[in-house]
Amino acid sequence: MKKQVWIMMGVLLVMGLACGYPTPAPTPTIELPTEPLPTELPPVEPTEPEIPALPPRPIVYFPYGDNPALVTVVDPVTGALMHTFNAPGIGWVQEFGAGGDAIFYVNEGMTSLFRVAFDGSLMDLAFAHPGGGLFDAVILPSPDGQKIAWGSAMNMDATGVDVIMKIANSDGTGIQTLIDTHLAESRRPSPFKWSNDGNYLYYSNIPYGIGGYILFYGGPDLIRINLATLAEETILPDGQCLCAMALSPDESKVARITRDAGSAVLTVHDIMNNTDETFSFPAKYTQAGGIVWAPDGNSLMLTLAIGDMDNEAFSVVKVDLVTLTTSYFLTDDVRCIRTREWSAADVVWLSDIDYNVYRMDANTGALTLHAPGGWIITNSK
Repeated sequence: MKKQVWIMMGVLLVMGLACGYPTPAPTPTIELPTEPLPTELPPVEPTEPEIPALPPRPIVYFPYGDNPALVTVVDPVTGALMHTFNAPGIGWVQEFGAGGDAIFYVNEGMTSLFRVAFDGSLMDLAFAHPGGGLFDAVILPSPDGQKIAWGSAMNMDATGVDVIMKIANSDGTGIQTLIDTHLAESRRPSPFKWSNDGNYLYYSNIPYGIGGYILFYGGPDLIRINLATLAEETILPDGQCLCAMALSPDESKVARITRDAGSAVLTVHDIMNNTDETFSFPAKYTQAGGIVWAPDGNSLMLTLAIGDMDNEAFSVVKVDLVTLTTSYFLTDDVRCIRTREWSAADVVWLSDIDYNVYRMDANTGALTLHAPGGWIITNSK
């Protein structure tokens, strides 16, 4: 009897549970598409790798005319001493540049190309002129100092000039000929800037063997050559001028000095969009150059010159490319102070006609004499 009672209670419990919870709804039928699913994912657009920002390059200078010269390396912001070392044979030939922890230069006899590290170790880069004799070349070390580019005029006659342009590792390995040709005009391919990714070299065909009262040198054109394929792209066509110019840090723009009715004009060319911004200056300034870009590429500074060797004076101008305004930080200064380097954001380095070295506040134009008797060696771009 008890057993039957327990059975009845179990039945009632099951019925109670069934009554206390809703009956689940039937699962809906899902119809699958009859078309086959794609077996391949759509291609992913490649993205350009970001080039890491390099720390500000130090400022390097030496007493012009000394042999050997004591080269000084200082902090680009504070001017604090970092290194000193001797550079034998560096002199009046102004073919030199700083790259990595070294300087590169053609000696005053124009027979040798040297590399001197900041620790004073000297290398004769004889691979650049294996035949010896005159080495009449424009040189450009890479920013890290691991490579060197040079453009040379070899032979010159009534038909024109034989020219070459090469690159190599600084230890002499990996020599590559980029140009080896005969030009009807007296011009020399001159390396101008290494691309940030190291895959291209910018150069200009600069008139060769000319003279005159030329305060700022430059090229008539700007060409970019692919170091792997040797394919060339013209960035700026031949302007038939000695136009001082400088590429922006990100290579998106190039600033160039031209003339309008004899007066200096600055044109900032946007390479991607093929557009120009033009800045004019008072008509009394017939020459200009020394273009230095701010590290962020939002502004630049340059030097204007009267262009009268008997009554010369320079002005230093900052051009803001965001607001499209100009600011004169020095005006008609008879010391002929010119812009040289803009490595750190807030400090520009300059030198004058007597080779004195100055620091300038890039925001206010406040000028400080840093050292007497110094010639600034430009950092390679």
